[in-house]
Amino acid sequence: MALQVPFAGSTVLWFAGVVLYLFFATALGIFLGTISRSMAQFALLIVLVVLVLQLLSGGSTPVESQPRWLQSLTYLLPSRHFVSFSQIIIYRGGGIAAVWRHFAMVGAVGLAFFAYSVARFRKSISVSK
Repeated sequence: MALQVPFAGSTVLWFAGVVLYLFFATALGIFLGTISRSMAQFALLIVLVVLVLQLLSGGSTPVESQPRWLQSLTYLLPSRHFVSFSQIIIYRGGGIAAVWRHFAMVGAVGLAFFAYSVARFRKSISVSK
């Protein structure tokens, strides 16, 4: 790699996880776009949501330092799963068998946001006709 940083696992597997996480991020953006009334409102929602996702992901501070009730809630956040599977692949050299649950959770939440957003968008278009 260009920075000469050791990468224990498969870069292809990690990039597949990145693409999956980008699907979630896109679906979240579409969802926030369907519930906001203006670009300013959308921007404020993005800042609030992304900040919370980042703080609770475990990327900056360990999830174990959070209260127990919050730790269990973070299992629903794809950002936590992204950090987890990244650490497993990059540092420990884990394969698909070690990260498939994380991939499935990110994909499921992304699919849920996408499906709900499409339904809201279709409903708003049918009302405006």
